[in-house]
Amino acid sequence: ANVHPIRKGLGPDGKLLPGYFWHEADIDLPVEKRRILSDETHDRASGYRWDYLRSRGLA
Repeated sequence: ANVHPIRKGLGPDGKLLPGYFWHEADIDLPVEKRRILSDETHDRASGYRWDYLRSRGLA
């Protein structure tokens, strides 16, 4: 049984679901190797985690 887990943030068609985005540094990588980030946990503009930005007083 060659079972692959479904990547969180991808729909059945392989496209990103609303609220998810690719890590900026991974744009040149194949889709299966890109990191998927969530708007809930990461800042879309910087790519940093929200808890890190808050701890530094930047969010």
